[in-house]
Amino acid sequence: MIKAITLLYRRPDLTVAEFQRHWRDRHAGIIATLPGVRGYVQSSLVPECSIDGKAVFDGFAELWVDDTEALREIAASPQYAAVLEDEERFLDRTATALILVDDIELKAGRPGPGAIKRIACLSLNPDRSVAEFQRQWLEQQGAAVARLPGLLRYLQSRPRAGAYRDGRRPRFDGFDIAWFADHDALQAARDSAQGRLVRAGWMALAASPPAVAVTTEHVVI
Repeated sequence: MIKAITLLYRRPDLTVAEFQRHWRDRHAGIIATLPGVRGYVQSSLVPECSIDGKAVFDGFAELWVDDTEALREIAASPQYAAVLEDEERFLDRTATALILVDDIELKAGRPGPGAIKRIACLSLNPDRSVAEFQRQWLEQQGAAVARLPGLLRYLQSRPRAGAYRDGRRPRFDGFDIAWFADHDALQAARDSAQGRLVRAGWMALAASPPAVAVTTEHVVI
C-alpha cells in the first residue's frame, strides 16, 4: 500500500471558509470516483492553528492505493481529468505539493469524533543522510513521542526513496502525525515533562523546529 500526501494551498481570492467548503462538499466527491482508491482522508486546519501567523498549509490530503501501477491508472483516467479541472476552482496549484510516503504506525488507536490530529512537518538537517535521519526519527524521537500522555494514535509518514532521486528533494522530509482527544489534551501533552523531551529531540533531529499544524480529519473513503 502506498499513501500519497497532498499539501493544498487555496487560491488567494478565496477565504479559508470558502476553500474548506469547496474541498469538503465538492472536491471530495470527485476524488471518490477515482479508480483504485483504497482510502481518502481530508485534514482541515483548526482556525487558530498557525506558525508565526502563517498556516503551514490550507489542507492536508491523504490518499491510499495498492501500488505505483494504480497511481498510473488514476493519472490516465477521465475521472482524474475532472479532478484537475476542479482544482483550478479553489487551489493555488503552483504551491500544491504531492509526496508519496510509506507509513509506520508506532501506536495503534481509533480516535473518536472530535479528535485533534497534530501534523509536524519535518525538514532534514543537511549534515545527516536521509537514512540516518529516518533511523533516528523512528528509534529515538518516535519512541519519545509514543510516550506522550494522552496520545491516542501515532504514525510516521516518510517520503519514498524516489523523492530523493536525481538530486530532488520533497517539500518536507517527513510527517509526524499524532492524535489527541481534544486541544486541551494536546496542550497538556506539550506542557508535560515528556513534551519538553520531545521538543528537545526535534531540535537535535531536524534542521529547524517542525512546522506544526493542528487539524481535524474527515474520512471520505
